[in-house]
Amino acid sequence: MTGCIDDTRYESVVTSDNNNWSVIMKNNDPLASKEFVTPSDFDSKPIIILGNGILSDRVVGWLGDYYDKSNVRVKTNVKTIMPSLVQNGLGYGFMPESYSLLLSNRRTTCRPLKPTMNETTALYWRKDTVPSKTLSLFIDHIQKYYHH
Repeated sequence: MTGCIDDTRYESVVTSDNNNWSVIMKNNDPLASKEFVTPSDFDSKPIIILGNGILSDRVVGWLGDYYDKSNVRVKTNVKTIMPSLVQNGLGYGFMPESYSLLLSNRRTTCRPLKPTMNETTALYWRKDTVPSKTLSLFIDHIQKYYHH
């Protein structure tokens, strides 16, 4: 998960504290020739935002005054369709770079945001539940793996 979680109700293991966001676009897009993209690049441009609530609020905050000048065409909670939406010309997709594995074709590319925007990613489970033996073993493994 990314975003803010009530840590009084959940245990967690941080899996990444540097999950930078990027924008996906068609390879032949003029912004694809840039090393990075800035909020002003999206003045009057169609955009696709991943998630509602905390995630979309982060993108809105990053865009600042350019959010009102952009054209939000889609807000989706389904990260796997983002590349398809971009390929079909619906706009520029904002998503964490770790999701770039979804870009299995050569028709889209990613560019990092400047200023950067990042998220902490973690695994969470409820404090008030007794985990199964399998889940306990999994949690132990994850804790050892991420706490080297």
